[in-house]
Amino acid sequence: MGASVADIARVMMCFFLMLILAGSLSEKVFDQRVSPLWVIAFSSLLAGGSLIFAAVLPTSLSIFAAAASAGFSLGLAGGPQAVLIMNMIEGSLAHLGSSAVLGAVRVFERGGSIIGLLVVGQITGILGYSGAVGMIGIFAILGAGWFVALNMFRRTDTHKKGKS
Repeated sequence: MGASVADIARVMMCFFLMLILAGSLSEKVFDQRVSPLWVIAFSSLLAGGSLIFAAVLPTSLSIFAAAASAGFSLGLAGGPQAVLIMNMIEGSLAHLGSSAVLGAVRVFERGGSIIGLLVVGQITGILGYSGAVGMIGIFAILGAGWFVALNMFRRTDTHKKGKS
C-alpha cells in the first residue's frame, strides 16, 4: 500500500504493544464478571470490524488503528481462551488428559497460523492488500458468530440433558 519499512514496523510494534497491554488488563477487567465466551466473541467482532473498516477506508491511519484494535482484541481474548480450554480439560475432555489436550491446542494454533499465512497470501494475490485485510475481518466476524452459535447449542443441549 506504499508504506515504508519503518511505517510497517511501527504498525507491527503497535499491534504487539496493544496485545501485551490488553493481555495484562484482561485478567483484571474480566475477572469472573463476564463469561469468557462473550469476551472472546466481543474481541473477535471488534478485531473483525476494525479490519473491515481499514479495508473500506485504506489509509495509513486506518491501518494503524486496525492493527492497534486487533492487537488489543487478541490480548483481551487470551485469558478467556485459556479459561475455556482449562474448563474443557476438567470437563468434557478430562478422559484425554491435560497434556494431550494442551498439546493438541498448541498444534492447532501453530498449524492455523501457517495455514492462515498461506491463505492470506493467496487472497492478497487475488484481491490486493485492502481486500485481504477485509477478508480477514470478515473471517473474524464469521468465526465469532460460529463460535457463539456452537457454544449456545452446546449449552442448550447440555441444559436439556440436565433436565431429563
